[in-house]
Amino acid sequence: MVHELGAHTNYYIQGHLYNPAYHRGNTHVGNMPTKYIPEQDRKLIPDKDFFRRVSIIEPNGTSLQPYAYEEQTTDSAKKEWQDFLIDWTMRFIRDYHADGVYYDGFAIGSAYPSINYDSDRSTTGDWGRGSLRTVRTAKEEGRKINPDVVFGLEGCSDVYQQYGDWGLMSCQNAMEMFRYTFPDLIVIGGAANGDPKTALEQVYMNAYRMNDMLHLSDTKAYRAYDFLRPWAARVAKIRQTINPFLLRARFMDTVGVLHRDEGVDARLMVRNDDQNKGALVLLHNKTEAAERSVTVSTKGWGPVRAAWLVTHEGVTALAGTSKGERFTFPVPADKYSAVLLINCSEPLIDKREVPLGIAPGATVQGNVAVLNVNPEPVTVVLCVTGPKGFGGKPIRFTTEPGASRIAEVAHSAPANARVMQRVDLLLTASFEVVPSRVAPIHHPTSHTVHPTVDWLLPARVVGPLDARLARSGDCQVTLTIHNRSPLPISGKYELKMKSALTLSPARGLFSVHSGETTSIPAAVDLTSLQDFENVIAEVTAAGVTAEAYCCVGPYVMNADFELASFGLGRDLADGGFYDHYLRKANGNAKDLGPVPHIVWNGAYSGQGCLRIPQGSPAHIAWNAWLVPNKRYRISIAIKRTAAKGGGFQMSAAGDICQSPFLGATQQPKLNEWEVFFGEFTTGAEAPHWQTTFHSSADGDIFYDALRIEEGAPQAP
Repeated sequence: MVHELGAHTNYYIQGHLYNPAYHRGNTHVGNMPTKYIPEQDRKLIPDKDFFRRVSIIEPNGTSLQPYAYEEQTTDSAKKEWQDFLIDWTMRFIRDYHADGVYYDGFAIGSAYPSINYDSDRSTTGDWGRGSLRTVRTAKEEGRKINPDVVFGLEGCSDVYQQYGDWGLMSCQNAMEMFRYTFPDLIVIGGAANGDPKTALEQVYMNAYRMNDMLHLSDTKAYRAYDFLRPWAARVAKIRQTINPFLLRARFMDTVGVLHRDEGVDARLMVRNDDQNKGALVLLHNKTEAAERSVTVSTKGWGPVRAAWLVTHEGVTALAGTSKGERFTFPVPADKYSAVLLINCSEPLIDKREVPLGIAPGATVQGNVAVLNVNPEPVTVVLCVTGPKGFGGKPIRFTTEPGASRIAEVAHSAPANARVMQRVDLLLTASFEVVPSRVAPIHHPTSHTVHPTVDWLLPARVVGPLDARLARSGDCQVTLTIHNRSPLPISGKYELKMKSALTLSPARGLFSVHSGETTSIPAAVDLTSLQDFENVIAEVTAAGVTAEAYCCVGPYVMNADFELASFGLGRDLADGGFYDHYLRKANGNAKDLGPVPHIVWNGAYSGQGCLRIPQGSPAHIAWNAWLVPNKRYRISIAIKRTAAKGGGFQMSAAGDICQSPFLGATQQPKLNEWEVFFGEFTTGAEAPHWQTTFHSSADGDIFYDALRIEEGAPQAP
């Protein structure tokens, strides 16, 4: 389904950690109940002794546990562990058609010694060499299966990344050394690795690509990230504008930054080829002070003929001063901004929305953003090209200096194209500087048509049917069928569930014109569900069948915390635990340290309650589904051991909708349960809500008897 839509898959592998609870014969592997794993695949789960053999054993005879939760560190010097990871990498590429593999933890620069009593002592060097062998062998063997498979590594080590194609930035690494070694390698920002207070600055000033992590931090309910507001979202806007230049530039760090006023940090990215001569200066005005300036060297790529200031509000012309091979410009009071210094440049072209899935005989349209950073108007020709029968007609337009335009491009597939066929299309652009209307221009780009610039579009030929299934009401799901083909389509559909619930209608006929969508609602009594379950849709037309799935369940699962969290410590600590994944305790509790967990004494109701220990590294996030446009009342019991911290709140759609914050009180009772009430109305959309149980730096917080109900909830 993913490849059919023209998308790609990237598989995650944790290279240095394992959880010994998830061995063969256990009830769960991660959050997956073993009973749901096909029987023939259960033999792939390692036995209990395997983890003992590959673990790092400390001198006192215990396994090394680097974090508060239950995962333990593996010994990369052990060939058995190396082969285990390599084998699974090959399975992902060969059996699941992975387009990429990401190794977590491999390049962050850490290395461990190992003392294993059943073998010779392994040194830190053995550990590092074992990790390198794993990555090198996996890449070599994986490329034999799929020459295009891409490998990503956590961290920006100048040693490990010789085998990577991209890296997830870590604040634990020395970014400058990595950048000097691999100036053209793509880097993705990782706010979670290291001190998040400095992550935004480091990612913006050093990374090539910015992922959604920092942008989403601007809207999430986690109070720990409040200090990123509002600049996380603003930086994302700046990076979207400058990325077309940035991704093709060479990282120079501060080489070429001749002067910067106090409180200003600057990084230089340079393009210097036949048709692109210019620099991008990334700016961090730490105190947001006015009347600051930066001077850069223009040697090799100057002189500056056009200067542009890029802020979160847009692109504006910037006045600066040239003196020999130096250019000085003012720095805005914005905390983060960028300056483009251009001698000559291709237009900045961003593939905003170009569909990568196309049906045989069909034509699809996309939008491409074009920004002219030259000092003269530029005529641009855009076209999607490909193998015989694929591609589209060129479009031609002229843009003024500093102007941005959204251009519509179209491409087609031949009627005899094979479904699931991969097609490498190219978005090609050629451009010509328009002669000056005022005076002759004397620079290399005058009156020339530049060579074509290409952007790869890895597309797929997809089937004529695009079926989607979604929950659309308290007791309703809606099937949408989109006709991708150039002709009308008629067919049949069927909806089914594993349980005995009845869908109405469960089957029927449909007709939909080319390029159009039809929607079919179906009623189902979801209020009787006790757990989550898939609704499955099968849509058949013209000899082709498409399937769609929708996970449904009770809108609210009220919590008395009567299920245990043992074996799921990591999910709790990372802020993503779900009540239907928890299970009864199957052994004695161990010391979980600062990890939130269930305790079995002193509960407000029942036997268990949720304890978030003092100094817990994360709040607890819990998912809930609420009916849109309805009034809800919530209540929860909270017990504190310190006066500050703690509390409960719900939010949806990036904090657009929020419940009252429960637990705020001037004089909280200590070591006693207090019940807090609130009410709110849900919005028209976004039924997915996140509930947040807050931790405290000053003491333990206990939660129990959460009730989320329409109307007044019963007293717990």
